[in-house]
Amino acid sequence: MDVIASSAFSTKLDSHNDPQNRFVQAGKKGFSTNFSFRSALYQLIPGLMKALGIPFISSEPTDFFKNVTLQIMEERKRSGQTRNDFLQLLMDSAKEVAQEQKWDSTNVEDQITSNYGQDESTHQTTKNIANKKLSLDELVGQCVIFFLAGYDTTASTLSFASYLLALNPGIQNKLYEELREVLQRHKGELTYEALQDMKYLDNVISETLRLYPPAP
Repeated sequence: MDVIASSAFSTKLDSHNDPQNRFVQAGKKGFSTNFSFRSALYQLIPGLMKALGIPFISSEPTDFFKNVTLQIMEERKRSGQTRNDFLQLLMDSAKEVAQEQKWDSTNVEDQITSNYGQDESTHQTTKNIANKKLSLDELVGQCVIFFLAGYDTTASTLSFASYLLALNPGIQNKLYEELREVLQRHKGELTYEALQDMKYLDNVISETLRLYPPAP
């Protein structure tokens, strides 16, 4: 949870020493026993659940993360600060799409007409594509899903990987040597390029996911 909160919202957590943190509590509520029961019912009687208006995930944790995301976005827009996180990436993408909408579509239509002739349906398709944008709800929804979907699945995968490494000390030592060698090569910095060089780590994670998939 600490890693996901930092990656998505640039928020520093200490979930082990501060279990009453609002982020921690909201994340746990998203995957409580009640969630497992709802998930089972949605697989058995999805039509009835939708007809009764029962959401797949309780609205309390999703509303919390939605409000947090909106507050962080508003604060960054007001202060002009930028962070290196998932939310900032989405905000920058939304801004780029909005700027693209300002392009003069007349030149595009003239080019299509000169190449293919007058075609109203083609013009309409071009206009629809030009008007597509990343809405606020989509942006917030991506952050909420990023946190809720990654929290339990990541935690369970790491737990199973640690368990398997403990059972196989030879593999654990081989993985340790690879990590040490790669980090030395990249001057101790854990970058994207360094992760790409950790081939054996990728094998360990992939085998863990094969043996213990976090989702059906």
